[in-house]
Amino acid sequence: KSQFYSQGNRPIASMKKLFRVSPPRGQRGPVVFSWQPEGNYLATASSASVQIYNRHGERVDEVALSGGGAVISLEWDRDGQSLAVLQDENGQIPIWDLSTMKVQQLETNLRDPSFLKWSRCGTQLAIGTQKGNLLIYNKATKKKIPVLAKHPRAITCGDWSEANKLCLGSDDCTMTLSNETGDTIEQTDLKFPPRELRFAKGSKGSDQDTISINMGGKSILLYSLDDPDNPVELTFEPEYGNIVSHTWYGAGLLLIGFSRGQVVALSTRPNEVAEEMWSNRVHGSQLFGMAYSPSLKRGATAGDGGVKIIDMGSDFKELKGEAISMDTSEDGRPHMIDWSPDGTILTVSTRSGYVYNFLAKMPMIHDHYATNVAYLSSLREISVVDTVSRLKPLSVPVHMEPTFTALGLAHVAVGMNNRIMYYRCAADDVGKVGEQDYVGTVEAVKLNDKFAAVLSDQQVTLHLIEPVKGGGPQRKTFPERDDDGGSYKRATAIALTAQFLIFGTDAGTVEFFYLAEWALLSGAELRHNAAIKAIYPNGQGTRLVIVDENGDGSLYNPVTSDFTPIPEFPSTCTNVLWDKSDKNIVMVHDGADLHTYVYAPITIRGPMMMKLGPLEIDSNGGIRMEPQSFSLSGGWAPILTHNGEITCQTLAGQLQAVTSPTYDHNDEKERNNKERQGGRVSP
Repeated sequence: KSQFYSQGNRPIASMKKLFRVSPPRGQRGPVVFSWQPEGNYLATASSASVQIYNRHGERVDEVALSGGGAVISLEWDRDGQSLAVLQDENGQIPIWDLSTMKVQQLETNLRDPSFLKWSRCGTQLAIGTQKGNLLIYNKATKKKIPVLAKHPRAITCGDWSEANKLCLGSDDCTMTLSNETGDTIEQTDLKFPPRELRFAKGSKGSDQDTISINMGGKSILLYSLDDPDNPVELTFEPEYGNIVSHTWYGAGLLLIGFSRGQVVALSTRPNEVAEEMWSNRVHGSQLFGMAYSPSLKRGATAGDGGVKIIDMGSDFKELKGEAISMDTSEDGRPHMIDWSPDGTILTVSTRSGYVYNFLAKMPMIHDHYATNVAYLSSLREISVVDTVSRLKPLSVPVHMEPTFTALGLAHVAVGMNNRIMYYRCAADDVGKVGEQDYVGTVEAVKLNDKFAAVLSDQQVTLHLIEPVKGGGPQRKTFPERDDDGGSYKRATAIALTAQFLIFGTDAGTVEFFYLAEWALLSGAELRHNAAIKAIYPNGQGTRLVIVDENGDGSLYNPVTSDFTPIPEFPSTCTNVLWDKSDKNIVMVHDGADLHTYVYAPITIRGPMMMKLGPLEIDSNGGIRMEPQSFSLSGGWAPILTHNGEITCQTLAGQLQAVTSPTYDHNDEKERNNKERQGGRVSP
């Protein structure tokens, strides 16, 4: 049983609008864009200028263009340092440099450029013209190689291979394959003028030996460099319409979009050529563009009805919950669509000059304190929600795109590398209160009501989140032992409760620092026979699950010094959850499944940890329990559990709750009580 959290009465959307780029004054019209290969910058272009934005929608530079020709293409080089701009009827190619923020004007002496493409693996830039001429510019050597009459008519499309071969298509119904200096290696005739051509995605490390060519929107030609005399033509049902776009989405696999809204996935592998693996009418009547994200394994199409998302995994399904509707009356119909290289952002431009950017994937960054969860809800936003009341989340804008976060009673921390920023997160007080750099990369950070504990460079730094003048001890570093740099001096894990800082070492010790007395509790120290990998305390710090370097898990009670091994403990443990309601219930996540245990402190055999599973009652009233784990949906990360309801973060970055099968016996009255308290319970 699972359910989505909500923002007020509105479900958390899978795709959140990140930012919108509006057209410059007086420059409404179709706009082209291009993502930098690293995905940190987005270039957009109108007829008069090129704007460069970072991934948060902040403009970092603007390039004024000479002449009034429309921008045909924006191309980043392989390193993401140089952006080349192709304008209609302008022989000068502006090349913007990221490091200097300056523009070099490349004079081509070509009056009618029609094509532009940087090499995938070299420093060459290919420029084709309406008359079929070609210029190859080498950025490293500054040399220009003109190739006259490469084709008798316009060069309209092309692609570079990973082996630095250049394939060009022309209105003269031919395709040429050239080396990096423009010398023709092969040439072949085509039935129709090519609109689009691509080198196939080979298996990792293999050569790209097949070229796919969209011939006039009528069919696709598969041209094998190993067998050039036997090309394969793929034809399709006439009711699909013309081929708008195609892309390789794996070794031998093609995704094709058609003008009437049909999308087809097919195989070109031996013995499977032209075999349709999936076909669906994604849009009612029109499709304008299509793109594929290798990192997400998802396709995106733009057409009537907006943007549709297709899961290209094993089941090939349209993700209707992630569709994006667009107001074409105001913004015009979609013009271009593409993903950022890491799949985080889906970008759509319109014919009226707007560029929309949607958050398609979120890093799974989260933490919890008591029953509150903090999670990354936008690239620079942390949301905090009470998982019991489920009231509207509190949004905390932050000043970086973090790689980790930590939550305390009234503060949230975000950071990356060796820097952490601290923010208050109260309903009436949200703002930055501090920033610190630490020695070495931060490996872990924990907060409580006043303190932050930071593990970096094998040391633990404990300090007040908001320093107070004259407020007593405010900062301390651990471990304190005089061990000449030995294993006792190397901290490996930390935890922080309201009363204790708890840390583990490479020597296998677990030590307790009592915050109220600002002193170590030597009587509570654990000496284990293996280095400590992780520590997971209950809310009070009176019981801990310890994971050592061997992957073994045990429960330690510092009050009684009982050390209880956990049976069938998963060696790939990624997280341990103490149930916030049932104090003796512990759940262990192994990256895919959750294993549930109950701690019995008093039995005839002494303290015990027992693995649980669903209860079964037979026809005679007998009760049987088979210890077993249960699977979470693919990629979900559990954060906390309360009365058997587990709050998880999904791959889309949103929160979702699922009920453990061991808690399915809860009666309807209890579930209704939770709903009256503000929760939303799935039927």
